[in-house]
Amino acid sequence: MNDANGNAVAGNPSIKPLGRESRVPLYVQIKRQLREMLEKQEKHEERVFTDQELAALFGVARMTVRQAIKELVDEGLVYRVRGLGTFLSSPKVTDSLQQWHNRFEDWAVQGHSVSMEILDFRMTEAGTDIARRLLLPERTEVVYISRLWYVDGVPMGLGYFYVHPSIGCLLSRSDVEHQHVYAAVTQHLTKPILGEQVEIEAAVASNVMAARLRIREGDPVLVRRVTQLYGDNEPLVAANSFFRADLYKYSVYVSADPRNSVAKGLSARVNPVVEHVVAGDVQIQSRD
Repeated sequence: MNDANGNAVAGNPSIKPLGRESRVPLYVQIKRQLREMLEKQEKHEERVFTDQELAALFGVARMTVRQAIKELVDEGLVYRVRGLGTFLSSPKVTDSLQQWHNRFEDWAVQGHSVSMEILDFRMTEAGTDIARRLLLPERTEVVYISRLWYVDGVPMGLGYFYVHPSIGCLLSRSDVEHQHVYAAVTQHLTKPILGEQVEIEAAVASNVMAARLRIREGDPVLVRRVTQLYGDNEPLVAANSFFRADLYKYSVYVSADPRNSVAKGLSARVNPVVEHVVAGDVQIQSRD
């Protein structure tokens, strides 16, 4: 590699001298070089550099380097950890809100390796929120399932499922070990699935959640609250799932034609979220 004066510097042959007389700002030149380097790197979630290292390599002030990195962070190519450095972001899996679907099959089609791990399978009493969503009296016993989703070997999501007792009594642990809970319960239905009521909120990871998802306590997560309906608009499953915000994103097509119903029913609202940890499990309760 060459430094800003064209001298050889060991370790990074891909670094090129900056155009000091160019009209292109130095931080833009640095950003372009870094993007080219990072796009060739195969290993994700590993530290790629620090501000001090880059400042020395390019022969510029740290302020210039920080501006270049900030733009790469904004683009989602890297993320920063205070005191540790800059890390290459993993590609995010994409989920759609446009129709009911099997997201595991979708992720596999996207080229990811997907697997699941059952953490718990037992009977539990429905709390206020779950009882309301399943149209049950509080403290009614329901089947409770918690599981981790892995994408490319990395824990990406943590889900808590509560199955209505009319169907839950037919389930066994083996039913949900190798397939989605929704797929398992549909095998016992005599009425068709109607769809899902979905709410998406932002939250931060508790210590329990952080340990399971291999992130830091306080890191951002996406909360997906789903109530699945079937038959005559009857509730089937209530679920609270938590996904790593650095690995997961949603995609939806919004038509400009009001006659197009693709995005019908989508809405946004400000709704503070309070985290509760009950017996080591995280539940989300809305504060209206």
